[in-house]
Amino acid sequence: MKLFLGLIFALLITSCQTSKTSQNPLLTQPIQCQFVRAAFDIGSGETKLKVAKVDACKTKIEVVLLESKRDVNYKGDLQKSKNNTFSDAVLAEGKKALKELKDEALVHKPSEFTSVATAAFRDAKNAKSYVESLNRELGLKIQIITQQEEGILGFYAARSKATDLNPEKSVVWDIGGGSQQLILQVEPKGRKQFLVYEGKVASTSFKKHIVEKIQKRSGDTPNPIKENQVQSALAYAKDIATRTVKKEIKTAIANDYKVYGIGGVHNYSIKGQLQTEANYSSTDLDKIIQARQNKTDEELGNGSHVSTDTTNPILVKGFVDALGIKEVTVLKVNLADGLLINHKYWTP
Repeated sequence: MKLFLGLIFALLITSCQTSKTSQNPLLTQPIQCQFVRAAFDIGSGETKLKVAKVDACKTKIEVVLLESKRDVNYKGDLQKSKNNTFSDAVLAEGKKALKELKDEALVHKPSEFTSVATAAFRDAKNAKSYVESLNRELGLKIQIITQQEEGILGFYAARSKATDLNPEKSVVWDIGGGSQQLILQVEPKGRKQFLVYEGKVASTSFKKHIVEKIQKRSGDTPNPIKENQVQSALAYAKDIATRTVKKEIKTAIANDYKVYGIGGVHNYSIKGQLQTEANYSSTDLDKIIQARQNKTDEELGNGSHVSTDTTNPILVKGFVDALGIKEVTVLKVNLADGLLINHKYWTP
């Protein structure tokens, strides 16, 4: 009899608990981890899109469904402006690129879009109103982020790709059209934080310095570039790296922290010209620089990046030599990869 009454009592408790659980949606509804997300990295020279299946609970990109990009030279356009504003022409070009990319993304039915805009947008007076209009018309949730935020997203992007990346022994190096960042994870008093070098000289501005200050020319191209001009440009890049990069980052590199290069300059301009494995050194950069010396745009094959493909290796070599970087490991990622797995940029 006691056993029978005990069983009845246990069933009543279980029934009561089940009833309470079913009335509380927070207890009965499983947490959603799997999403299809679309992220835009609106840089100073390129607009990049990635659509991926993401496990938000594991902070992991499961599979990339789409990668696409468009060249939109916001930084170059801004440098020609007399009042520090984007021209109507580049605004229209940028909007067209974003609409085309969004249409490509919709094929994969993403649950949400998010986007960041970087250096050129931080500088242009009319960037804020432009972004507001794009958000209204295209619904891309674009945010203009600080250079600190840009650096942190770059570190997230590198970690999303390199499964062997040790965050406590790595420096991530991102060079864009309008800015460059060297990012180091530090842990003061046990709290994970990031130390970001916020470089103001990058692909477009470095090329402009060579053309206007070293070659004393007008126009956009440095080609043909002479050996003495290469040496002057190298000295300029080395001086910037020596004077402006934070001591802690220099120390990390000196202590053999692994350097990961992300973004278009490393992945397309440098690695693309070398056509080799994912790592490169100062000697490899010498080969590119030598091969492009004293050649016109036509002799180099023209193309939309013919000018910066000449100056990017000089900029990178200047930093590599000044900082004592033995090797750069290139990762094919951009800020969109970091966006896809960073909870801060998505609706809870």
